[in-house]
Amino acid sequence: MGKKTKEHRKKVQARNARIKGEQKKMKKLYQDMFSKQLSELQGKFSGETEDLNVTVGGVEVPFEVMNNPIEQILEEKQIEDQISELEK
Repeated sequence: MGKKTKEHRKKVQARNARIKGEQKKMKKLYQDMFSKQLSELQGKFSGETEDLNVTVGGVEVPFEVMNNPIEQILEEKQIEDQISELEK
């Protein structure tokens, strides 16, 4: 290997190390920013899930957040079935 080849290889390795360091730094900044925003949003919406309203076409409609909508729908169906049996 010649002297110029060794010098070039050394320069390329230094450049690649610098680029990798910059990428790592930017990734860390992005993750920190994202986690900060996420924690702010979680704090903001932690207690506001009960009184959510959505305005659709100028009409305010109540909006409910369901933890497990399938289970809730099944429970409502069972209650409706029980009511219909009692009415018979």
